[in-house]
This record gives sequence, structure tokens and C-alpha cells, in this order.
Amino acid sequence: MLSFQHLYQLRERGLSFSGILVYAYLKEHGVQPVQRVMKACDLSRSSAYAMMKKIEELSLIEGLQLSHSS
Repeated sequence: MLSFQHLYQLRERGLSFSGILVYAYLKEHGVQPVQRVMKACDLSRSSAYAMMKKIEELSLIEGLQLSHSS
């Protein structure tokens, strides 16, 4: 579970609520394909991809599977 301080820091770094949801999912389940993230977080493919890209750009989680072919 993410602490309030951690949530606040993620918001300060520019993650939206959806981005934080994706981040929490990936922290709990490890690196996952976009397809799994979109289903688990109830996001469109483009939203899941955008959130994962933002997380990777912020160097919060490395090695994300951002291929559109999943």
C-alpha cells in the first residue's frame, strides 16, 4: 500500500489519479504488458499506454513493456 506521503510525491511529479493507479498496480504485480494494465485498471489502451509511458519517463519503474502489439 502506498503511503499518503508517497501518493503526494507522485502527484507532485505530475501523475494523475489514473497514473497513480497504474503505478500502484505495477508496483504490486511487477512489469506487465499494456493489455493487462488496461484491463486491471479499467483504462482504455491509449490511457494505459500514456500512463505507463509517463511512469517510465519519470524513472519510477524501468523496463515497462510499451509495445503496441500486446
